[in-house]
Amino acid sequence: TSPASRLRPAVTVRRAPTGLVSRHLHERIRAGDTLVATDPAGQFTLPTDSALERVVVFVAGGVGITPLVSLAETLLREEPKSRAVLLCGNRREDEIIFRERLGALEPEFAPRLVVRHALDSPPANWSGAAGALDGARTLQLLGTTDADAFYVCGPEAMMTDVCSALA
Repeated sequence: TSPASRLRPAVTVRRAPTGLVSRHLHERIRAGDTLVATDPAGQFTLPTDSALERVVVFVAGGVGITPLVSLAETLLREEPKSRAVLLCGNRREDEIIFRERLGALEPEFAPRLVVRHALDSPPANWSGAAGALDGARTLQLLGTTDADAFYVCGPEAMMTDVCSALA
């Protein structure tokens, strides 16, 4: 969750069949349970300034949407003149993480938020992009968008390809 949303912190965990932590969280943790966490750490942050007017592009592959949706929402809430473009890649339509949340954020921040989805295996009635969200597809979806910054999160191969294309 974005700290600017004033919502309670949330944890998003995709269940991995052989994942010790993800299986434990999905199978044993219930609403009302208490979890203990360490302080936030790392450098994958987005400093904001209410005076800025910029375009930030977020490229997410699968569960990589988790930090990016928070960063995008924080940007939109704390920089009223800035825009966010969020590109989301997933294998199938039923795997789109935060679909409802993104659907609610789009009208709230229109036209400053643009969300585009790409599916590896889209259904026949799919209106988004078809094919993996790789470097070429990222450039295609961005078109002539001139960005001030890019944030990329997802599978290692996807991130490498997207970053190479953007460079």
